[in-house]
Parts: sequence; structure tokens; C-alpha cells
Amino acid sequence: MKTMYVTFAILLTALIANAQYDTTKLDFGKSKILILTDKTTGTTDTVVLNNTDPENGENEDNDDCDEKKFNSHWGGIGIGLNGYLNNANEFKPLTVDNYLDLNQGKSWSVSLNLIETNIPIFKKYVGLATGLGLEFDNYRLANNVILINDSAKLYSYTDTMTNYKKNKLAVTWLTVPLVLEFNVPTHDKSINLGVGLLGAVRIGSHTKLVSEYKDNDIKEKSRGDYHMNWFRYGLTGQIGYGSVGVYVNYSLSSLFKTNEGPELYPWSAGIHLAF
Repeated sequence: MKTMYVTFAILLTALIANAQYDTTKLDFGKSKILILTDKTTGTTDTVVLNNTDPENGENEDNDDCDEKKFNSHWGGIGIGLNGYLNNANEFKPLTVDNYLDLNQGKSWSVSLNLIETNIPIFKKYVGLATGLGLEFDNYRLANNVILINDSAKLYSYTDTMTNYKKNKLAVTWLTVPLVLEFNVPTHDKSINLGVGLLGAVRIGSHTKLVSEYKDNDIKEKSRGDYHMNWFRYGLTGQIGYGSVGVYVNYSLSSLFKTNEGPELYPWSAGIHLAF
């Protein structure tokens, strides 16, 4: 196809020369515009040359272009469990902080990695990924407690009058990753492995209590920071095949402010579907 374009250009140049035209050439990306002015009559004609395949309208220089570029797998949707480790590396709070014990099976995290920027390092095989995302962490408390926000530090009391069907601390984060990813191609898809850093800014938090009265759900939502840190930083890792993978995030900073709450380090893990 490219040979045909070269031949056409040679023929066109010969015709222009024989017809004694003055030519003006304008370049617009992949398109070239020739303005032909007859030296005798002064009339003009315009010829547009596009470097495209006339059979399918696709740019020939861009054939398989997407397959040759580095494309990370950070952007997408993640769904999994979340929790925290105490300073003894146990998957629970210390005994003194057992009011924050979790119903682990109902503590869910959802991540929406909406904006992705890719920085190639070696062809399509190695590169960096960054961007912006949202993470919604739900810590489902196992005990019938109420967290108190308007105090010098976090504390709670046990409600002996009401049995709560749902008791959770919900946190929303704006996340920013810096991930080094390796892509290993197979016959149809690629195996991808990414490791890196994950920073986050807390943009919302609240508690939610759901109880039942005369077969009706009574919902109570209280917004506040609950002595949690505004910023978080940690590690992230992901491995996948094609667009499906698993991920793990672990925070190196405590969920709560120093001397205002327990020393607990959030984690989340689950399934990731890349865009």
C-alpha cells in the first residue's frame, strides 16, 4: 500500500511539472494539501493527500499502534475486603482497642481508578503508571458500639438499649499511584505485574448505624473525621492476566492521628478489572 502512495506521488509531481503549475504545500499532521496555480490562467486547484488506507480508512502508519505502546493495568475497578493491622502485625486491633474489632466478611473496599497516565520505559514491556482514583473503605464493626467524634481522642461506648444490624465506619480517599509495571506477552494476552507506591487524601468519612424498630430500618449517619489522618501513604501490588487481576494495598501510615486513636494500618485486597 505504501508503494502505491509513492507511485501516486511521483506521477502527481510529473503532471504538475508538465502542466507548468505553481505549487504550495501545506502540512496538517498526517494530511498534506497541495494548492496548484496555473501559470497561464491563474486558476487554482486543491489536492488533499491523506496517509490512510482507502479500503478501511485507517492510518497505515498506525497499524497495530496500540499493541506496540505500553499500556498499564492500573485504571479500572477493584472490589475486595479491607481491614487493618495493629502494631504487632496482627489482623485486628489490640485488646485495649477491641471496640474497633471488625466483622471481616462484611468489611468491603471499592476502588475506582478513573484517570491513568502511562510512561513507557522499555517498549510495551516496562513502564510507569500514575493517575487519580477513588477508594471507598467500609470498616464493619463487630461490636454494638457507638464511636464518639467530639472529644480530644477517639473513644466509644456500648449501646445496651439497641441492637444494631449494621455498624460501620466509612472512609473515602482520593488516591494517587506511582506503579512500575512489567508486561509479559503470551499468545493472546499478557501477564502483568505492578508494584509501587500509593498515596491518598481523605475526602470524606462518617459512621452509619442501622437498627430495626417495628419491622422498619432506622438509619443514623454521623459525618466527621473521627480523629483519622488526612493523608495516607503505602505500598500497592497487582498481578493479572489480560484485564483481570488481583491487588493488595497496605498503608505505612496509621489510620488514626498519633495519640488520638489506636495505631492501626489499613489494608485492602481483592479482584481488579482493568479498563
